[in-house]
Amino acid sequence: MPFWGLMLFTVILLTAPQVHVPALAPFRIALITAVGAIVAHALQRWHHGQPITVRSREVGIAAVLVSWAVVTVPFSY
Repeated sequence: MPFWGLMLFTVILLTAPQVHVPALAPFRIALITAVGAIVAHALQRWHHGQPITVRSREVGIAAVLVSWAVVTVPFSY
C-alpha cells in the first residue's frame, strides 16, 4: 500500500489534474495522497514491528536541517 500511495502521488504530481479541472484545486490532492502514503508506511512498519525509519548518518543530517529550519522560522520575519 505505501508503494502504490507513492506511485499515485508521483502520477498526481506529474499530471497535475487540478490544472485541467480547476474544481480539484482546493482539495490539494497531492498533499492528501502524500499524507496517506506516509501514514500507510508508518502503519505497515508498526504492524510488522519494524522501526519507521533507518538510523543512518544521512537521516541524522536531515533531522538536524529540519530542526534548524523550525528553530529559525520566528526569525524569518
